[in-house]
Amino acid sequence: MWCVALIVLLLFVSFQTILPARMAQAQDAAEPILTITGVDPSQLPLIRVTAYGANLKNALAELPITLTEDNVEQPILDSRPVDVGVQVGILFDLSNNVLPRYGELADAAERFRVAQLSAETDWLAAYSVNLDDGTLRVISDWSQDHQGMANLVRMDAPDRAPAATPLFGLISDALDRFASSATPSNLRRTLVVLSDGADPVSAQQLETIVRKAARFGITIDAVMIGDARNAASRRNLEQIALETGGAYWDYSSADKITAIEEMWQRFGAQRQQQEYTYRLTKPQPSEVGMALTYPDGRTLTARYDFPAVNVRPPSLELLIPPPDYQSVRIADASDTPLSDISPTSLPIQLNITWPDNHQRAIQRIEYEVGGRTVVQNSEPFGAIDFPIDTFDNGVYTVRVAAVDELGLEGKSAPVSFTVQVIRPTPAPTDTPEPTPTDTPEPEAFETATPASVAQNNQAGSDVSDLGSTIVIPPLAANMAFSTTLPVVGLVGYGTSSQGGNALFVGTRVIPVTPVTILIAIMPLLLIAAAAVMLMRRKPPVDDVFTTATEAAYDSTAFDSKPTMVEQTAYELTEDATEPQVMVNFISPASLIYVDGGDHLPSKLDIEGGREVRIGRKQAYCDIIIDDQRVSRLHASIVEKDDGKFYLKDEGSSGGTYVNRHKLRVNDMVELHHGDIINLNTVSYRFELNDQSEQNQS
Repeated sequence: MWCVALIVLLLFVSFQTILPARMAQAQDAAEPILTITGVDPSQLPLIRVTAYGANLKNALAELPITLTEDNVEQPILDSRPVDVGVQVGILFDLSNNVLPRYGELADAAERFRVAQLSAETDWLAAYSVNLDDGTLRVISDWSQDHQGMANLVRMDAPDRAPAATPLFGLISDALDRFASSATPSNLRRTLVVLSDGADPVSAQQLETIVRKAARFGITIDAVMIGDARNAASRRNLEQIALETGGAYWDYSSADKITAIEEMWQRFGAQRQQQEYTYRLTKPQPSEVGMALTYPDGRTLTARYDFPAVNVRPPSLELLIPPPDYQSVRIADASDTPLSDISPTSLPIQLNITWPDNHQRAIQRIEYEVGGRTVVQNSEPFGAIDFPIDTFDNGVYTVRVAAVDELGLEGKSAPVSFTVQVIRPTPAPTDTPEPTPTDTPEPEAFETATPASVAQNNQAGSDVSDLGSTIVIPPLAANMAFSTTLPVVGLVGYGTSSQGGNALFVGTRVIPVTPVTILIAIMPLLLIAAAAVMLMRRKPPVDDVFTTATEAAYDSTAFDSKPTMVEQTAYELTEDATEPQVMVNFISPASLIYVDGGDHLPSKLDIEGGREVRIGRKQAYCDIIIDDQRVSRLHASIVEKDDGKFYLKDEGSSGGTYVNRHKLRVNDMVELHHGDIINLNTVSYRFELNDQSEQNQS
């Protein structure tokens, strides 16, 4: 029987020895953890994200990770392990039943050396309980002097301790010390609680501790320093470790110091985290996310608020052309087309700087000169030969806008330059001298008389050359009437040689028919009709109103005030067919000159109640600005029924701007008193005249 009893005793002792060792591995059953410890934008646009995982069964670097920016997946450019560091706080939950073991607890603190911590990256602190009121007491606050912390723990040996301690109150206060520390935010954080677990645990207290630890990114490792055979006390500590992703360790006796060394070695391994690098896609994202998907479909996620960054648009400076640059284009001939005159391009060179000291990639650059735009979409950026083959004499402005990879747009200050086209003067054309010619003497002609005509007719002769005399051939055998008129020659009436009556005019014979008679008398009939109408016209009747007015008017009976007719001036415009009445009125609004050239009008009145067109061409516009930078019909201003004025771009080549904001074609924008209007580079200030008078008064 004694043999059986001895075997049972040995099994019991072995079980008690093995049970705490199994409890030391309780973290295998803990929930897996994925935590983002930091987001570093210092090398923007490259963003470095540090993270660690716990209870994952595999190293984080070996698991498939998805990185997101505002829920949009981003390609991971690089992934590597980095030494970040740890932040370990040690809480000594001292009660009177563990006070005799304080020297062993100091030995546990001394074992930090096995972790091979770094004085540059790792932080330690130690806390205990205040013997008077049971609150948290600081033994050594956060420090990188690890040996100094261990020395303070050993020197702090109390001579008394309370019978019981508020375990969960101490843990909550110790977690707050992590949050208020000035240590880097990306450290792996762990709170080590050395306790006998005697404080009864309520579900509400445990939930509060777990939420706070998760919010601060802290895991809790629980170390049993009391009787590990007390199931209730052991369960308290195991629950704390399990719910926060930490581990449970058994240090119920001095010979279990190896468990403490294993714990410190685990902290040393946690100094290393995984760093992921991706490229920023927007100026100020809200958060960075990370997701890990297990083979069975389960997903583990982590999120981290993106830190505020000062991202500013690129700064552009035009180096070439310099201000007041002149491009001289010289033609080979006076009639050389503009497109063939050299130079046909203008070199533009740009200096791009980054006010936020974060150089980024340029996506595109837009160059605009004289209403012509060229877009550059590929490297090398900042230099271009801009075509000016269609530019004639005039002043032009260069404007450049660049967009970086984050979509931020930077603009250069406008730079004006002059184009001068020189053409050679055409050579004068020689005028040929007139060649003198002999003027023949006029020959004498003998005018044929009716008698001679009749005589020749009887003889049947043709026109014959009688020396210096020309004889008119006979036209009629019997001519009842004939005469000779200057230039025309013979005019008569008689019978033609073919028979029938005919008119003879010079050498032409016109047969007399009803049609020819009608054509002949038509002008006479028209003249007669006009004469009859003139004779039947009634004499003009005097204007009754004028007569009455003149009769009643007495210049001595009234003051010498001008009449309404005298107050009205009439003006015929360039294209008008009727007189327009020009009355004196006060315009409701005006354009006041700001910039663009001394030749520009200083004030332009805007008539209310209708559309007022503004431009360079008088035939198209109501207000004329004689400047090549202004389009023929550039813009229009209209006062609507609500009494507000609106500006519209009419498709100008140089653009219309209100307070530096460009209008799209046919877009209307409301004008306010004091707004600056730019027609290309010609600047005017819009003023409501009633407000101007109030300001002056």
